[in-house]
Amino acid sequence: MAVKAPRLSDELNRSEMLYDGEDVIDRLFEGGTLENIAAASLDFSGCIFRGVRFGECDAERVYFTDCRFENCDLSAFHFKEGALRRAAFVNCRATGTRFDHMILRDVAFDACQLDYAALADCRLQDVLFKDCRLRRAVWHTCAQKGLLLTDCDLESAEFTATRMAGVDLSSCRLDGLRAAIDALRGSTVSLDQAPGILAMCEIAVKL
Repeated sequence: MAVKAPRLSDELNRSEMLYDGEDVIDRLFEGGTLENIAAASLDFSGCIFRGVRFGECDAERVYFTDCRFENCDLSAFHFKEGALRRAAFVNCRATGTRFDHMILRDVAFDACQLDYAALADCRLQDVLFKDCRLRRAVWHTCAQKGLLLTDCDLESAEFTATRMAGVDLSSCRLDGLRAAIDALRGSTVSLDQAPGILAMCEIAVKL
């Protein structure tokens, strides 16, 4: 599976302020906090965020297309009723971040901390989690195609009404994983993982 990288301009305008209803295109955000924004929607395209802390934003829909996030803090940020397309998150903190009714397509999370993150009613296509910590993350009623998790920590994560068929989990930590009986049927785990998983979850897996 190849996740498409963001398409970014060589020349980005530095930006600090945002305005209600503004389409934010080809901007560079470095440091500081994005917060106290109230708008019907937030729409970012072709942007880079470096060391930015995302605070409380009240938006009905959020869209990030061709965006890159580096060393950002998105803890408790609420992505809802929108989309992430060709987006890359590198070394970001996203503890308790919520993804509700989102479309994630060609999205890569690399070395990110997503403990207690919640994905609810999301559609994921060609999404990569690499070297990420997803302890107690919740996946609820998600549909996935082309999902890849590599060397991730899924300790006590929970899969509810989300099928992981076709997903290779053999390099991931799965201690305490909570899943419905069919959630991991058709996924791949290693022989070392199998006894603990079967004892805790009573799931059918492909070995």
